Amino acid sequence: SRPGAPTNGERASSWGGTGGSAGSTHGRGGDVRGSGIHTLCAHSPSASAASASGAVRGSQVMPRSYSLSAMRLVPVAAPAAAGIALVLAFALALALACAPLPGPSPKDPAQSAMPSEAEPAAILPSAPCERVERIVVRRAERVLIATCVGGAERRIPVALARAPGPKRVSGDQSLPEGDYRIAGPARTSRFHRFLPIDYPAPADAARALADGRISREDHDAVVAAHREGRLPPQETRLGGHLGFHGEGRRWRGNLELDWTEGCVAMSDSDIEWLGDRSPPGTPVRIER
Repeated sequence: SRPGAPTNGERASSWGGTGGSAGSTHGRGGDVRGSGIHTLCAHSPSASAASASGAVRGSQVMPRSYSLSAMRLVPVAAPAAAGIALVLAFALALALACAPLPGPSPKDPAQSAMPSEAEPAAILPSAPCERVERIVVRRAERVLIATCVGGAERRIPVALARAPGPKRVSGDQSLPEGDYRIAGPARTSRFHRFLPIDYPAPADAARALADGRISREDHDAVVAAHREGRLPPQETRLGGHLGFHGEGRRWRGNLELDWTEGCVAMSDSDIEWLGDRSPPGTPVRIER
């Protein structure tokens, strides 16, 4: 034994005693264990528990022949191993808590170039329309479809003539049906702007001649004008001065009504757009 250590008799007396002596002797062993834990985790309740556990073992389990050196190795070595394990566990938890979240795995460039079935294809914006190459009016749908060079389309809501048509004579307030062309540039009118068509067409003149609505002379004049690329006569019994125009102040916001006397009406902004892009000669079809 080293200097200052208790004798065997003292150890036997301390282990064999009851009450405070036994608890005090092994309590110091518990304090040693508690201090070993306390250096790793401040204010840990395990230190007090270890001390109390040591006191119980001191009074009920430890034999009288247990040496002081063995008694000190057990309470010190076990907390040291537990302390190392606790340090490693704390370090691992800290590393996991501070580790960045895993990012998306890099994709194969070949796979990135292929479109994914789960992702819809991007919708490309419509190509700008520099010139209209065809105009179709669908009376049943109350819509004008302007097809631009390149294939882009613009659908324009329209108002129609007061009478159902097709047009037969001047003043019947009906819309003609058939194939026509833009007869000239858009011009200012009381309905904002007016874009004329080349009504009556040779087909209109032929039908009118067949049922006696116009003379042979008027028929021939209409046919000659179209052959020469001129605007046909507008003052025959077939009527004239028809085309596309805006709403103007009087009918603004009334595209749900059929109010014209034989033309196709649209909003002022739409007639500006159509007039700026529809040069003379642009084909026009008016259908049911």
